[in-house]
Amino acid sequence: MELPSFLSQQPPPGYIPGIGRGATGFSTRGDKKGPAKVPKRLQNQDTVKAVDGDSKEQDEDSEADKVFSDLDSKLSSRNRSKKREGDQQSIPHQFADLKRSLATVSEDQWLNIPDAGDYTRKRRRERLDEQLNRKTYAAPDTLLMPHVNLSKLTEEREKMLSRQLDSNIFEKEDSNSVNEAQKYLNDLETFEAGPRGDEEDVKKMRTILQSYRNADPKKPEGWVAAARLEEKARKLKTARNIIEQGCLECPRNEDVWLENIRLNSADTQRCKTLAAQGIKFNPQSLQLWIKAVDLEREVLNKHRVVRSSLQELPLSEELWKLAVKYSADKFEAQRILQKAVELIPTSIELCSALVHLQNYQEAKHTLNAARKAMPRELKVWILAAEVEESKGEAVTDERILKLLSKGIKQLKENGLEITLLQLLKEAQSLVKEGGLRTAHALTQAALSEFQDEYEASRVVSELSDSIVKVVGFKILLKSNPTKYSFWQSLKKLCEKLNKMDELYNTFETLLFDESENFRILKQNPLLSLMYSKEIWKNGHDIPKSLEILDRAQNILPNSLEVWLAKLKFLCLTDQVELAQKSFAMAMERLRDSQVPHLEKLYYKYISFLRFRRQNTAAIKMLNETCIPKFPNCPKFYLQLGQIHYDLGQTEESQMAFERGTKMLPQGIPLWISLARIEEIDLKRPAKARSIFDLALLKNPANETLSLARAQMEARLGNYDQARFIIQQSLQKHSKSATLWAENIRILPLKRANVKKTVFQDALKNTNNSCEILVEIGISFYKELQHETAIKWFERATRSNPSYGDSWVWVARCYKKLNRNIQEIVNQVEIHEPTHGNLWISVSKKPDTQYYSCSKILLTLLESENVV
Repeated sequence: MELPSFLSQQPPPGYIPGIGRGATGFSTRGDKKGPAKVPKRLQNQDTVKAVDGDSKEQDEDSEADKVFSDLDSKLSSRNRSKKREGDQQSIPHQFADLKRSLATVSEDQWLNIPDAGDYTRKRRRERLDEQLNRKTYAAPDTLLMPHVNLSKLTEEREKMLSRQLDSNIFEKEDSNSVNEAQKYLNDLETFEAGPRGDEEDVKKMRTILQSYRNADPKKPEGWVAAARLEEKARKLKTARNIIEQGCLECPRNEDVWLENIRLNSADTQRCKTLAAQGIKFNPQSLQLWIKAVDLEREVLNKHRVVRSSLQELPLSEELWKLAVKYSADKFEAQRILQKAVELIPTSIELCSALVHLQNYQEAKHTLNAARKAMPRELKVWILAAEVEESKGEAVTDERILKLLSKGIKQLKENGLEITLLQLLKEAQSLVKEGGLRTAHALTQAALSEFQDEYEASRVVSELSDSIVKVVGFKILLKSNPTKYSFWQSLKKLCEKLNKMDELYNTFETLLFDESENFRILKQNPLLSLMYSKEIWKNGHDIPKSLEILDRAQNILPNSLEVWLAKLKFLCLTDQVELAQKSFAMAMERLRDSQVPHLEKLYYKYISFLRFRRQNTAAIKMLNETCIPKFPNCPKFYLQLGQIHYDLGQTEESQMAFERGTKMLPQGIPLWISLARIEEIDLKRPAKARSIFDLALLKNPANETLSLARAQMEARLGNYDQARFIIQQSLQKHSKSATLWAENIRILPLKRANVKKTVFQDALKNTNNSCEILVEIGISFYKELQHETAIKWFERATRSNPSYGDSWVWVARCYKKLNRNIQEIVNQVEIHEPTHGNLWISVSKKPDTQYYSCSKILLTLLESENVV
């Protein structure tokens, strides 16, 4: 680094180095108060200098002090205020001429006034970095002409080329330049030359492309781009001339010849000549040969050109396909395909075309050769299965299944990784082509090969809706017939595809397959009930539904489920007399058998007698047959007491319930019925309380008894006692939804905060039970907040569709809001609810026990009684 020059100069007179920082180093006005104080660290040096210094230097210091003192005194005597006024008045006069000349400054000159620059080191370094990073472009000398704005030209380049095409202009046979040129051609496709506004852009692009061609005329991209630019500018003649020149410069490139043919498409003869010239220079160009074939009008000429092309490109699959397409007859096409398969043994399309033209034996020979040439090709095995299906004689589905199963195994052995989803999609494509048997066999082979049940069900569920998906579910059900979700998915799919026959066929195949001796039906007799119900509900075919039950009954004569289903079906379809005979037949058939739960048959028969108002016969049957035969069944004592009660025989009813409680103290409904008679009919609430106490003594901590006791106290007006009983029961059964629901009903929920707290506690402890949801909705319903109540009731229907009370309350809200309830009726028929206090009050009543679900709903809507 060079030493600064000031370091070698003498300091000015009066300068004292190091005078305390911030103090003055010069004395220009003299020291009015005496000599300036010198720092202690310099006093010795000054003293030495004063002693040893030259007297001449002291004189010069004194003279300088005098001069500065005179100047100070003169300046201090002036009137500074007048001087400032004079200066202010003189400033405008100094710049008056410059201000007048501002009127001649143009707007561009004004905007181009340079800003004050920042000359710090940081700014200087940034400017240097910016200059180093500035883009530079190489351009030919032809662009360096007058009146050419290079900066604007550069902007146009970036706009049209998107990238720096010209950075690769001098690179020979560089793939990057080809890609950039292709991108430019793609951009050019979207360019439209306007009649007036885009002439300047066209001229600029024309200049750029001219530079490309001049820089490297052997690159075809520049010629093609220039020709397309002229074509877009509606100068076809110029475009043809340019591409013609390109063919001369790049005769070994097929793109320029194809572009030349395209631009001359109006002149077919000219196109043929160009195609012939292009093929002469590019005999291995597949595109030029295909274009030459397209230019011919006669089939014979096309066939001749294809033959010539195959001499140059014998391994082109596309040309062999054209040869088959333009062949004279089937025999010639077969010979062509045989030659093609010999030359290209790995082409599955050529092999498939040949197989479809051959007879069965020749096709098998071709497929065997194809398996050796393509050991990892699935379509070879599918093609073999299609040949068996279409050309084989008396070929069974089992044979096609074995063939495809063998093929899948061999493909895996040869290292082919194939998934279940791929196989099922292949089966779907076969369905579209008409190979139903092959598609069915492929689906079955695929699902048999993949043993993972969860994975198989997931893949089948993810398939698009088609017959293959139906077949998939049918195969899954064969190994898992009790999987209810599979049956539901199959039913929805068949309804969506309008192919309910497939669902019925699945039932028929699984249940009544004699080859397996009805194995699935014997193991799962309830499936026959599902089948019969589907025929009855959706098919509306009552005779066929009954016929299915009869067939199942013949196979399983001692099946209690089949007998009960048949009896219920007869009652629901108003075939009362036939039901009476069937009851007698069933009891006669099953009387001495060791069928478990046989008491259900007698219980249903007593209910049937009550429905027919044959109460005397029912009482006789209970006393003589049912109770002696099944002494441990509390339902018979309960039925006996209910029949006497319906007949107005209160004492007999009380005796029947007492008899039942003595014989079966664990029969909770008997205790509750007995206490209700004492409370309501005999007006003895104290006796009723003692009955509950005795029942709780024999059945300690039973929540149903506690609930009934609390409900009795609430009916009597003892709400505090009822709340106390419920709270005590909740301590033992904190998760009971029925107790929490009763707690909501009897609590005085007048304040919103108390109501909210109770609702939250009930929902939390019962895990959002549908009973609690309904009870919360009822509280809003009573407050006439029907819209809010609907939300709670609909939430309950989604939570548990089989809970009937939620559907009833939704329908009641709809009626209050004058809405159509038909959709609710349809949903009730679909889900068939079975429980709920309101619902059971109709469905278990003797007179209405055989009502349909929709009729039960409508009956409850007519009566606004809240149970």
